[in-house]
Order: sequence, then C-alpha cells, then structure tokens
Amino acid sequence: MITLPLLFLSSLVLPASAVSCPEKRLVPEIEVVAHEKDPTFSYNSSSAELTKNATNAYTPPGAEGPAWHKGGLTQSGTTFEQKMNYTVESFPDGEKCIYVDKITLVVTGSATVWVANDFAPGSCMYEAVREHEMKHVNAHAAVLTTHIGRLKDALVNVSRYQTVFGPGNEANINQRYDAYVNQVNTVVNDEFTVYKYDEGKAQQAIDTLQEYQRISHLCPQQSR
Repeated sequence: MITLPLLFLSSLVLPASAVSCPEKRLVPEIEVVAHEKDPTFSYNSSSAELTKNATNAYTPPGAEGPAWHKGGLTQSGTTFEQKMNYTVESFPDGEKCIYVDKITLVVTGSATVWVANDFAPGSCMYEAVREHEMKHVNAHAAVLTTHIGRLKDALVNVSRYQTVFGPGNEANINQRYDAYVNQVNTVVNDEFTVYKYDEGKAQQAIDTLQEYQRISHLCPQQSR
C-alpha cells in the first residue's frame, strides 16, 4: 500500500508581487523512517491446510507433489506512507509561490508466520520449521534495510532541482506542483518494484530442496 500524499500547509502573505520566487529551501529536508514490526505467529492451521492455501507460495524444484507438504509459511508485507510539508507565499495581486519544505516517507515492514499445528510446541519439527520461517522474516527485514538508503537517495535526486513553484496564479502553480508530486510518486513506486524483486530473490534463495531435506533429516521420526 502506498498512501500519497498527505499535505501540511503553512501560509505567508507578502506585501508586494514577486517577479521570481525567492530562492530558499531549494532542497527540502528528506526523512525516510523505517519500522519493522515484530512478526505475528499462528499455530491454528494444519500442514494440509497450509499446503492447500499456499498455492502462490514458491516451491523449489524437486519438492513438488504429494510426497511433500508445507510445515510452515511466512507472509511478509511492506507499506509506504508519504507526507509532504510545504509553504505557500501569497502576493496582493494573486500571485503565489510554493516551497516544498520536507518529504517524509514512513516504511513499515511486517510478517506473519504459520507453523503447522501437526507439530507439538517444543518438538523437533516444530523448532526446525520455526527456525526456517524466521530466516524468511530476517531476509525481509534485511532487504528492507538495504532499500531505505536507496529510497532516500532517490527522493533527494528528484527534489534537487525543482521544489520551488511560481510565481503564478493558483491554477498554474498547482499544476506544476502536481507534476512534481507525480514525479515523487513515480520514484517511490519504481524503487518499490525493485525492492519486491530483490526480496523475492532473497526468499527463494532460502527455499531450496537442500534446505527442505536438511529439516527433514533433523527430525527423522517426524513425517515431512
């Protein structure tokens, strides 16, 4: 989910018309805040239910078919909420200038982990599956952390040259400001696409046939 934009407005009325907007606050403050929620755990589904419901989950080659079933599952998610603070300077003749003061991007990561209730808490397979699923949780957090710096750099880049709009009438500068907001949205969306691709690669690197076999061999008395 990407929420764009939530605007905070302050206004200043100046005594004379502007030939050009005063060059101040040319580069807004950029703040990217990341928050990773503690994972939520669920033990209410059987292995058969997880296998049936996880049709979109990645399965490595060699681990398909009825001989294998899912002992656990992790679903991760990320939301982006963007806020933009700006100032409007108004002149008696109706001309205005808009200054972007600050862009704040709040990125929140979350994960839900299912461990099949076929495995009693504390049992070998329960612990092995939980350990495996936590690898997915940690990979999600690691990829998110990597992309925080990239998001900030991208926002600084798009805001480096044009964050002052005007002078002009309200319709004119609003049009130019909206074009800038669309640029910012595009930057965030593009980085989000790369982030999801990188996370997919990281998660698939965990789910290998060798990893599944390792877990099975840890607990030979319990079925796969």
